[in-house]
Amino acid sequence: MRYVSVVVLCALLFSGCMTTDSGYAVVSGSNSHDIITLAQGKSLVVVDPTLLTAEDIAEIQKRSTFVYGYLDIASVHENGESYPGTPLGYDPDRQVMWLQVSDPSWQEYCLERAKRLVAKGVDVLFIDGCDEYTFRRYEGVYQAFVQMLDTLKTLGKPIIINNGDVFLTRALSEQGSGFVNGVNQEGLFTTRMFARRSETDQAYLSEFLALSKKHGLDVYVIEYGLPDRKIISFAKERGYHLTFVSDATPF
Repeated sequence: MRYVSVVVLCALLFSGCMTTDSGYAVVSGSNSHDIITLAQGKSLVVVDPTLLTAEDIAEIQKRSTFVYGYLDIASVHENGESYPGTPLGYDPDRQVMWLQVSDPSWQEYCLERAKRLVAKGVDVLFIDGCDEYTFRRYEGVYQAFVQMLDTLKTLGKPIIINNGDVFLTRALSEQGSGFVNGVNQEGLFTTRMFARRSETDQAYLSEFLALSKKHGLDVYVIEYGLPDRKIISFAKERGYHLTFVSDATPF
């Protein structure tokens, strides 16, 4: 996950559909003080809790901010992190090493990391990596993600899936509406290169998010560039949580 420290927001409040100036943000910093400062005034923030203590997270929550703890269950990033499991190859575009998600040692490693996030007091588990099934559409990959998410649900925290449209479409059909609590889509109308998505991609992703909403999931959208009135209206009409990223790729 690559973070941004500046985001331009016009978001939806976590508990409803009213617009708010605080809203939804992905924040990071080189230390806990930076992260706490950047989280001020936001209704909900996605953070990598690695640099945060339980006291730091409680400090953020004092300001009526929900804290979403980021966890990648399919890859590791360029941060010197050691990990168990079977590497599948390096992705230079995302700057991650993909792992074999069916490897029991990797699954146990992810579970232990999730337990640490819960122990620190995060409100929600924000799960990345399920889009691996988009590129490696094997039954073993799908079943591994289902198993891992079922295990993570036993920790008692809501679960938000980042991207993962192919995986989640199948999972909602086979596992039911209560499988997870929400989905975050990076770029419904825009791309990480701050370009406009094709009409075909927009239509496909719009249909996917509508399906997710129909299944009772909270829907979050990150768009790239300056706030766009049409996008804001689109999200507001559908009750989606929306943020605009103005200076970098958040994940």
